Amino acid sequence: MLNIIITVDYEIFGNGTGDFKEHVIKPMDRILDICNEHSVSISIMFEVMEYIAVKKYDDQLREDLGYSPKEKMEEQINRAYSNGHDIQLHIHPQFRNMKYNGKKFVLDENLTPYLELESSEVENILKKGKKTLESVIEDDDYTCKALRLSNIGWRKVPENTVGPMKKLGLKIHSLSDKIPKNERGYWKIEEDVYEIPIHSTLVNLFQFLNPRKLFIYLYIWLHTGLNIFDGGRKESSNEKTGRGKINSKWDFSKLTYEEMMKYLELGKKRYDYNEFEVPLVMIGHTKDFFNEGSFEGFLKKIERKNSKVIEFETLEGFGYHKIF
Repeated sequence: MLNIIITVDYEIFGNGTGDFKEHVIKPMDRILDICNEHSVSISIMFEVMEYIAVKKYDDQLREDLGYSPKEKMEEQINRAYSNGHDIQLHIHPQFRNMKYNGKKFVLDENLTPYLELESSEVENILKKGKKTLESVIEDDDYTCKALRLSNIGWRKVPENTVGPMKKLGLKIHSLSDKIPKNERGYWKIEEDVYEIPIHSTLVNLFQFLNPRKLFIYLYIWLHTGLNIFDGGRKESSNEKTGRGKINSKWDFSKLTYEEMMKYLELGKKRYDYNEFEVPLVMIGHTKDFFNEGSFEGFLKKIERKNSKVIEFETLEGFGYHKIF
C-alpha cells in the first residue's frame, strides 16, 4: 500500500518574523477546510518554540495586536485534533530564547548551533517541547510520538538527537530529503527510532525554478531576507546532488496539481508497495500556502480514483499501525 502522509509545518518565518494571523492561523484554516471537505487527516507539525515565546509575551502581544496568538493557536490546534488530525512536534532550534522587543520577535544570536549541542542539552530541548505540546492538547490520552527538526539542513535525525528521542519515546523523525535505497521508503536509525523522509527527487535547477516557485521564494525573501536556496542544497540529503541539480520535495504549497501527481507516479515506480507499506511524505507550510486550487485538485483526483493501492495516513497512524 502507498500511504500518502500530508505534513504541514505550523510556523512563522525562520528568522522569527511574520504575522501569526496571516502566516499561521488563516492559511491553516484554509488547509483544514480543504482536508475536512475530503475527509483527509493530516499531520500538523506544531512549532513549539514559537508557541512558548507567544505564551511568554501573551499580555504584551494581546495589547499590541488586539488578540492573543497563544489563544488562537491553542483553539485551532485543538479543533484540528478533535476533527481527527495528527499533531506532532516541530522544533526550530534557533527559536529557543526568542524575545519580543515590542515590534517583532528577535532571535538570540548567541545560541550554540544545534548540531554542536551535547545529547543532554538536546534532551532538555526535546523534553521541554514535548511536554509543552502535550499540555496544549486538551486530551489526557494524547502523547507526542514524532519529531521534525528544522534549520539543520534537510537531513536525517542527527546523532546527538537519537538517544534523547529514545528516552522520550519519540520514535519517528521526518526531515530528510534523501531518497531511500530500499523498497520500503523509510529506514531504521536505531531500535525504536525511524526516519520517514520527505518524498523528493533530483531535478535540474531550471526545472526547480518555475514561475510559481519564484513567486513564493520572492515572497519569503521579502519577509526574511534569507538565502532562500540554503534549505535546498546545504546539507540537503547527505549525498552528492551533482552540478546544477537540486532536491525538489513533494511540497503541496509550491507544486501544481500536475506536478503533485507526477511525484505520486514516481513513488509508485520507486517502491514496492505491493509487498510493503510505503510512506510518501508530502510537506507544506502555513506561511507560504497560496495553492488551494492545486492542493484540492490533487485530493479530488485521489478521491475519484478510489485506488486500492493508495490511502491517506498520518505520521502517528503509519508508525503505530504499520511499523511498530
